[in-house]
Amino acid sequence: MEQLIPSLVLAPKNFRLGKRDINLLAQIEKDRELTLKEIEDLFWNGNGHRNHKKRIYQLIEQGLLIKINSPRYASDTFELTAQGYQLLFQLRLTSLQKPPKRPNYTNETHDRLMRLLARAFRSESSECTLYLEHQFHQLGIRKQPFAAATGLSAKIPDGLLILPNYSNQQPKIALELELTLKSGARYRDIFRKYCASNEWNHVIYIFYNDQTQKAFWNLLHGIGRKEPMIAAFINSEEFSTALFSEISQSPLRAPLIGKSHTQTLEQLAQKLSKAQNAPGDSVNRNSIGRELS
Repeated sequence: MEQLIPSLVLAPKNFRLGKRDINLLAQIEKDRELTLKEIEDLFWNGNGHRNHKKRIYQLIEQGLLIKINSPRYASDTFELTAQGYQLLFQLRLTSLQKPPKRPNYTNETHDRLMRLLARAFRSESSECTLYLEHQFHQLGIRKQPFAAATGLSAKIPDGLLILPNYSNQQPKIALELELTLKSGARYRDIFRKYCASNEWNHVIYIFYNDQTQKAFWNLLHGIGRKEPMIAAFINSEEFSTALFSEISQSPLRAPLIGKSHTQTLEQLAQKLSKAQNAPGDSVNRNSIGRELS
């Protein structure tokens, strides 16, 4: 798709759009907005060497993109202009000729989706209980159980899922609902805390769309190259990701995607209940102090 788009569509200067430019614009149209980091991960394989920044600002100069202050992100975020929508419409890549109304992703939206998940688990099985963060005090979960040993407070997830008890154990799953991507530094801090904790048998990150899930995995792989303990954790069977649309429709049978495994929650519950080792044995957490120092 290396072609020169007519100047009546673009700014009044010759500007060659490549295949990656078109795919990038189409992806932003699909997801409504993307951060600079998401763009780098999706279209420059996480290694843009600032070329992605230069190209983004060239697209802004051509009137195809605009930088916005998004309620979803703290970092630089971009969306299509009306001119960008007109271009994709002419290329038959969208049915829209102007930007739709901006979605309002707020804490209220996040909490509402978590309540929907809790309701889905209650409907699926009387043996499954999803506790939301404000209910954790009922279970005696505290934020500082490992601070003295590691210098890190434990990560409190968005939800705690108690799975069916198939043996004498009752597996506990930490759930995180990600409507947006955080920064690499923030994820590094979060996963250090998960590595330091043996509270959870498994950690599941749930995403609202597949593109954010893919960008998340790319981001984690970059972090893991510099953090061996985090790499061991995300590559183990203790960590999975899932899509909200699938897990909210069929909680126990939705696919959980890991680095080297795909399974359902029902299969995970049986596996965890039968396991003889304590939670977290696949990752040597005894060395956490040395790894994080």
